[in-house]
Amino acid sequence: MASLTATDQLPLLTLGPVAPVVRRTVGPSAWAVLECLAASCVDREGQTVSYESVRGIADSLDLAKDTVARALRRLVAEQFVTYVASRADDGRFGSSHYRLKLPHDLFALSVQESTPAPPKPNSHSRRQSTRPRPSQLSLIDALAIDP
Repeated sequence: MASLTATDQLPLLTLGPVAPVVRRTVGPSAWAVLECLAASCVDREGQTVSYESVRGIADSLDLAKDTVARALRRLVAEQFVTYVASRADDGRFGSSHYRLKLPHDLFALSVQESTPAPPKPNSHSRRQSTRPRPSQLSLIDALAIDP
């Protein structure tokens, strides 16, 4: 994955008021796929489309391609997405895409610079232990520490 620089622009999705209802309706996997599609959408002749593939979405979300395909079927059943297959004149498959039919108050797409947010000050002043956590120890180190 390429690292981002301070001049890169990232698309950000802002959730609208209907987002919690849609998220509960479609479920967590389909919601994540819908976010992925919406983040990569473009306007083509007045329609909102995404050229993401099932495998591309699966890679970006670290899900199995069958899980993504099932989530896409759920989005099609709920009429948020329409699959548009295209073929060339000679019968070969062309670049298929998904047409998104989202409520106008579901997402707002904006572009913001990728500068990281400043860290929040820690309001809880916990005493930090000098003893390493067990997950940071090897088995030999863990046995050598007195309880």
